[in-house]
Amino acid sequence: MTTKLSKSGVIRCGVPVEHIQRMGEEDNFWTSGVTGPCGPCSEIYYDFHPERGYSDADLNDDTRFIEFYNLVFMEFNKKVDGSLEPLKQKNIDTGLGLERMARILQKVSNNCETDLIYPIIEKVSEMAKVSYSQANDQSKLNFKIVGDHLRAIVSLDLKGDCQGNLGGTFLPAIAAKVNEMSTYISPDVKDKVPGILKMRKLMSAKKSGSLTCLSGKDVFRLKDTYGFPLEETREVAKEHGVDIDMNGFDIEMENQRRQSKAAHTTVNLVGCT
Repeated sequence: MTTKLSKSGVIRCGVPVEHIQRMGEEDNFWTSGVTGPCGPCSEIYYDFHPERGYSDADLNDDTRFIEFYNLVFMEFNKKVDGSLEPLKQKNIDTGLGLERMARILQKVSNNCETDLIYPIIEKVSEMAKVSYSQANDQSKLNFKIVGDHLRAIVSLDLKGDCQGNLGGTFLPAIAAKVNEMSTYISPDVKDKVPGILKMRKLMSAKKSGSLTCLSGKDVFRLKDTYGFPLEETREVAKEHGVDIDMNGFDIEMENQRRQSKAAHTTVNLVGCT
């Protein structure tokens, strides 16, 4: 019933019937696992070559089609024996791929060539002295991997979450290189890296057992010197099981206010002509 309603709704929105394909359960029925909420889904594709027609269109042809949006009509609960029972609370679970939408709007051939990642690839290409546009398929793949990974590393750095397979030391070891290249990803990343590394150093002390509480001075310094927001400090500390001396922080903030006030000379202009 849901599938029929979905199809009729799409047609009412102006989508030609020949643009709609009915797929089987393997492709168009989403489950959260062996058991749990599930339901049929509608997948929305963008066609880069509509001039080819639709009589024998293959949605698996990723040179022509890209799925960028889907809707899951969550109306069943799958039981252990595989049977389905109606959910008491039905809903629609929907999602859109940001990178895929960027690819569509920017009219590029893949996600890595959007402005989300390509500036990194251009820099890597420049450093490697290999033209991306003239590179062979393997080299282009390598560029894409580096670009995608570097973006992920910087995103983790910004969160202060740089775990690695070498006891948490791998990403910090290459942080200097990330710092050099970070402005190609986000203008404000480079300024944040020193604070992130300082926070990482403090959290490493927690792992060694020498830190159980972050001092007010450290929290203040992270905020005042490194621009590390107090809320982020609280979040990272909580994740690592470290307390924060907020009284000490408040004292440091008050001292700063007093020093700032004292640094300003008050001039009385009353009676001046």
